Amino acid sequence: MITRVCRRVSEGGWPLAVATDDRRIADCVEKAGFKAVMTGTDLPNGTHRVEQACRLAGVEAEVIINVQGDEPFIDPRQLEAIASLFCKPGVEIATLVKRFPSDAPYSRLEGLWVGQSRYHRGGEGPLFLAQCHPVYPRS
Repeated sequence: MITRVCRRVSEGGWPLAVATDDRRIADCVEKAGFKAVMTGTDLPNGTHRVEQACRLAGVEAEVIINVQGDEPFIDPRQLEAIASLFCKPGVEIATLVKRFPSDAPYSRLEGLWVGQSRYHRGGEGPLFLAQCHPVYPRS
């Protein structure tokens, strides 16, 4: 899966490196012709892993787009869309979200939930992020 993600990202012409603390993943990535950066095993989260990988690789950039290794359907156009947000003044962080119809069965929707309100910052930006459905569905 990781090599498919690397191929999809590279199709858009994006420079990439895989930050990992697992030698097996690094070997797989490098065998496929991509760059891997070994990071420490004691890092608390992916943000710290990306920061350490950039430091170790000597990367200096104003914007880093963190694509997870389990996103095989990432589309290079999505990366372009998210990168374009950083051209706007004041944008410091961004994430991709997809609107689902209100009648979609909750049991089939997995991933990160983003709550938004038209009353929150004029309807812009998330009100909350959650790893599971945050509202108990009522029948």
